[in-house]
Amino acid sequence: MVKAQQQDLQVDVAVVGAGVIGLCVARALVKHRLSVALVERQQLCAGATGAGQGYIWLAHRSPRSAAWPLAVWSKGLWEDYLSQTADLRDRIAPEALEWQACGSVLVACNATEALELQARRELLDAAGVHASLLDRKQLQKLEPALHVPHRGAGLLVAADAQLNGRMAAQTLMKRCNELGKGRFHALLDEAADSLLLDADQQHVQGVQTGDRRVQARLGVVVAAGAWTSKFLCASLPGIAGGWATQFQPRRGHLLEFEAPEGMPPVRHGLMEMGYTKHYAKGDQPASQGHAHTPTGIEAADITFTATTSTSGSLLVGSSREFTGWSTNAEPAVIQAILSKAQQFLPALASVQPNSVSCRVGLRPYAVGSLPQIGPFPGVQGLFVAAGHEGSGLTLGPATGEILRQYITGGSCDADLAAPFKPANVNVSSTQ
Repeated sequence: MVKAQQQDLQVDVAVVGAGVIGLCVARALVKHRLSVALVERQQLCAGATGAGQGYIWLAHRSPRSAAWPLAVWSKGLWEDYLSQTADLRDRIAPEALEWQACGSVLVACNATEALELQARRELLDAAGVHASLLDRKQLQKLEPALHVPHRGAGLLVAADAQLNGRMAAQTLMKRCNELGKGRFHALLDEAADSLLLDADQQHVQGVQTGDRRVQARLGVVVAAGAWTSKFLCASLPGIAGGWATQFQPRRGHLLEFEAPEGMPPVRHGLMEMGYTKHYAKGDQPASQGHAHTPTGIEAADITFTATTSTSGSLLVGSSREFTGWSTNAEPAVIQAILSKAQQFLPALASVQPNSVSCRVGLRPYAVGSLPQIGPFPGVQGLFVAAGHEGSGLTLGPATGEILRQYITGGSCDADLAAPFKPANVNVSSTQ
């Protein structure tokens, strides 16, 4: 049966990708009374957003990092959406996001890490984020299920929160429809095949899907996660060759299961200190020119995280590995995550790999470890919002506001936005 050709659209902005970044961009634009087409090759939560743990934390971030202001801004925006004083058009019920203001705890396993916690507490306090240093006894009292080594310690950031990424995506989509009645078009299961360009390939005019042309008067935002490089290079073969490896898929596994009977509940988000290394610039694949590394447990970096969902199930992670485009769950990685978690939560010793549910997603890693947010060099009207890796929910709302400012010509904090402005990455290359 031949699929009927759909009617062409004319909008102000076309957004490619309906993960949390694309949704946050679309929401910011429709709230500003622009018309938006959100183009997504699958359904909601088909990528990293649907596979994530949903933490909105500052504890593991450095106030000295370029992304810190975005994380603080985004967390404030999430909280504004939930505020009873918010504009009715903006207000979101906490249960719609499965929002939990449960706080987070960074766990140190030895004396060296405990000293690092002390330094981190001072940095966070100086940045206006209250953090409490906990000794071993205090930490075990706070989280009875947690095994803390003799010289271990913890850092509690009570203001940290978590949400359900899937629920957040659905709620953002609903809000786009409500705010943009008649101006918002969600084109799900409709892949963007290419950009529509003028004859000189210097001005973007919209996107071509398999079903229609979507003309975009003000521009196109590519927020396609790990697929962003592929889309740019296919659409701009003579211009974007140097972007071929700028965004790379980094596979992650997250486990979900019911806590064993008799296990004390995990009340806060838990994360081992080793997780903080993923937020240090320079954590790059061995070869920037090739995204693939050997598959299997040798290629997976495993760090412990644990949260409790609103339904009471445990979400336990996590893994990071460069293994190309595979989204298959690897038994060896699942076992490694469980083994690591059992060191911190001994009551999990009875949990077997075949009894857990596993989410697998491709985080959009950016070479250089910073997301790219802003105008694409050399093509007027083309914008990029990608490379947030595991921080889409944490940085999404601020990303949407920055893109809205670029597109509408509004005031933009140049110092805040500058580190994320897409660089001219070998744009003349055709590699």
